[in-house]
Amino acid sequence: MSLVKGDIVLAPFPFTDLQQTKLRPAVVIWADSSNQDVTLCFISSQNLSNLGVGEFVIDSSDSEFAGTGLKVNSKVQSNSNCYP
Repeated sequence: MSLVKGDIVLAPFPFTDLQQTKLRPAVVIWADSSNQDVTLCFISSQNLSNLGVGEFVIDSSDSEFAGTGLKVNSKVQSNSNCYP
């Protein structure tokens, strides 16, 4: 599977204790040409009205929303939840 910037994928994100993970939607921020290294930002459907610096909403009314694979309005949390 070839990943490119902007792709939405499911990825195992760690809990705070770093002992367990949960499969979560994420957006590809960067991927090298061989897909050996990627940087992802967590996507959440929680607290959409409380956006931090660098966060943005992916709105279900957008004409391209169906292509995301998301089911509801969501926000990309780029301020503190990016993982290489």
